[in-house]
Amino acid sequence: MISILWKRGQSPRKRRSTAFRSSTITGCSTYFADKGGPEFKADWNTLVNNARVYTPDDKAIQTPNSDTPYSYVGADLRAEPLVFTVPKVENGRYYSLQFIDLYTFNFAYVGSRATGNGEGHYLLAGPGWKGKKPEGITSVITCETEFAFVLYRT
Repeated sequence: MISILWKRGQSPRKRRSTAFRSSTITGCSTYFADKGGPEFKADWNTLVNNARVYTPDDKAIQTPNSDTPYSYVGADLRAEPLVFTVPKVENGRYYSLQFIDLYTFNFAYVGSRATGNGEGHYLLAGPGWKGKKPEGITSVITCETEFAFVLYRT
């Protein structure tokens, strides 16, 4: 189970409603930590592709679109950053990677509207990472929490 401790003086966005925080924390835990649970998808830092749309039977996380197949990663950033590589996507086709921290703050987007349809290599780092942008990395994305949820749409 993932624990979060709030500190005095944190930014207002970190004080989101308990229901929203709980949904993301529970979803990440259910999808990536509870290997015996009915909604377990994969280990942390593993890309999961869903070839079906979600139904009311999927209760761990509410999905924004009920007619969109999703892919996702439960990112554990405690040990080291992760690199997300996206290929060139043909013009006119939409795709996005939505980066969500454990406070349910959407802290970054990669995709047609945010970064264009060209290929790219995006390094996702946790709050303790102090490195410099490696060669070949398009952009460094920093998360304020040690765990994140990355939601793909195409």
